[in-house]
Amino acid sequence: MAHPAYYAHMAPLNRAGVPVLGGPPDAPVLGARALAHAQDRGAWIIDARDRDAFAAGHIPGSLNIELNSGFGGYAGWMLPFGAPLVLVLPDQAAEEAARDAATQLLRIGWTPPHGRLGGGIDGWNSELWSYPTAGIGDLREAVDPLVLDVRQELEWDWGVIPGSRTIFVADLPGRLSELPRDREIWVVCSNGHRASIAASLLDRAGIPVRLIGRDGVGQWRRRRAGTSAVQ
Repeated sequence: MAHPAYYAHMAPLNRAGVPVLGGPPDAPVLGARALAHAQDRGAWIIDARDRDAFAAGHIPGSLNIELNSGFGGYAGWMLPFGAPLVLVLPDQAAEEAARDAATQLLRIGWTPPHGRLGGGIDGWNSELWSYPTAGIGDLREAVDPLVLDVRQELEWDWGVIPGSRTIFVADLPGRLSELPRDREIWVVCSNGHRASIAASLLDRAGIPVRLIGRDGVGQWRRRRAGTSAVQ
């Protein structure tokens, strides 16, 4: 079992102690121009919306980490520790979402986000990128697809789609050079969560990608075995 990269920073942070906060952390509202300026200065844009919404339209260069209980952990796994962040959040309950995201980051030793895009993705008034999504059924019908399996090594031991490449999602930032740029890559995991992170990272790097967003390798194996069970 792999351990998140941010774990290496926890011991010294715990020994030093944490600052006392006057209340729950928040992320100030930014306009599109301020967000673009932060990105130009090196901030990562983390889009915490649903994988399908992100695939349909997102800010160029942003990374999709859905806002759930694993948000902080995967942010700490995928990004340089302590990197400046700005957020794009789900349209509904944005205030609550901002507090949740900032709190999760605080718990892994991250500084609070620089801010969040006001109005959600609708507050962005410039170009949006997108990429296609698919299911396991589409993959089974595809002709000679290049499949990237971003699960962990112990999961690959349970079975992989024949011919697929295997790179754990957290190792992907340092291994993008191993992937071709002249053909579309179908990204898969167990249920679409890690695949959505990986797909956004490939898209950020300019690599053609197709996200298998709702199914996973287990679904492919069951269909191959002739069962209609759903993962």
